[in-house]
Amino acid sequence: VYDIIARARRATDEQEPTLLRMLMSARDEHSGEAMSDRQLRDEIITHYVAGHETTALVLTWTLYFLDRHPEIAAKVVEEIRSVCATDSPTLEQLDQLVYTRMVLDEVMRLRPPVWVQTRVTYEEDTLLGHTIPADSVVLLSSFFCHRHPDFWDEPEAFRPERFLPEAVKQRHRYAHFPFSAGPRACIGKRFAVYEASLALALVLGRYRLDVLPGQSIGMKVTATCHPDRPILFRVAENRARA
Repeated sequence: VYDIIARARRATDEQEPTLLRMLMSARDEHSGEAMSDRQLRDEIITHYVAGHETTALVLTWTLYFLDRHPEIAAKVVEEIRSVCATDSPTLEQLDQLVYTRMVLDEVMRLRPPVWVQTRVTYEEDTLLGHTIPADSVVLLSSFFCHRHPDFWDEPEAFRPERFLPEAVKQRHRYAHFPFSAGPRACIGKRFAVYEASLALALVLGRYRLDVLPGQSIGMKVTATCHPDRPILFRVAENRARA
């Protein structure tokens, strides 16, 4: 990462804006100082670690669930074809992939990439009759909250319509929090959603992916929620788009 930063500092020609260039040009609003190389390194490593595996897992699970639900996959492909007329979708077009976003939300409900998060209590509190001392580490599991019967009927069923605007308004605001919540929520949420939407638009607009038969895919939980084995797909070009 330091080598990448050094090359960016030496570059003098005008290039397309990148995340690194934006960070390098940022200035503290009070002191006017730029980020040090170490600060830049930390930001880039955080972006890579937190934004690489998580998005890859969301895309993997999305393709897997779409294969299991062809009627939903057909709606996603139809939306992508009608909205993204070219192979270079704009942000405005990605914002119009409403049903695709609902599918992503439902995938992250059932398979949140980061299935458990931590918080540290500032002061003593009581929850359901249990005393939680100050400075305690509390685990919050989106995986279990996303299946809570008080908020989700048939919680194991894959139904993107759960995220229609009217349904979202009627549900508790913290019933679904794949990106965490509050002041410590994921700073890259919007970026991640755009990234996943763009990847799906480019892949499903051009290719058909079918899970090869005979695979029994389970779930393995470590720091992230991922398949317990590689998922093998058959990829074919979508002739209608070509």
